[in-house]
Amino acid sequence: MKKYWFLIIGILIGIIIYLLFIRKPSIQYVPDILYKTDTIYINKPYPVPKPYPVPTPPKTVKIYLVDSVAIDSLTLIIKDKDILIQGLHSQISISQGFLKQFPYNPKLIELNLSRDSLSLSTLGINGIPSNQTFPISLSGFQYKWTLEGLSRSIVKPLPIPKKPIQLWVGIGGNFLYLSPYADFTIEKEWTRIRLYSDINVGLLKKEASSINLGLKYKIKMR
Repeated sequence: MKKYWFLIIGILIGIIIYLLFIRKPSIQYVPDILYKTDTIYINKPYPVPKPYPVPTPPKTVKIYLVDSVAIDSLTLIIKDKDILIQGLHSQISISQGFLKQFPYNPKLIELNLSRDSLSLSTLGINGIPSNQTFPISLSGFQYKWTLEGLSRSIVKPLPIPKKPIQLWVGIGGNFLYLSPYADFTIEKEWTRIRLYSDINVGLLKKEASSINLGLKYKIKMR
């Protein structure tokens, strides 16, 4: 029986060495997302979005000077539906419907989004570029950008999924009685409370056997 005892101890030591020193950590990567873009035409006017109840003012606002590479010489040609702008390098066509429906909307130049901030760089109808940085919390609020600025509303918390009963089966060694044992554990967890039952069956000595029933409480560490 001692041979089986040394064999089990050797297997456990081998598993520990493999997990700590030999096994290479897996490399996490973001796979390429392959998809086909769908274009949907809706036969009705675009509804003007209404802001959320609570406005979210920007934390910082940066106003820039007019870019020196901007077109400084242009000619306007008004056609039936479009306005043609002939400048130094190319010709730009702007639909009159755009100016009639959204005459006050700025042009989005850049958008940067992180977990706690949203940065928008826009070009106003006055021709002056500006940048606004908003503090956000995506876990607690949902946000909407309209002509009136950024607004937010509270996100309803998702229901906490129920955790099923877990059953663990394993082997180990009792160094007090020098006996290997088989372990059977049943656990049930609720948020911070865990109820468990642990049964150890000594394979060489009955003294290494035990039956435990316990309750654990998880303490948050800052």
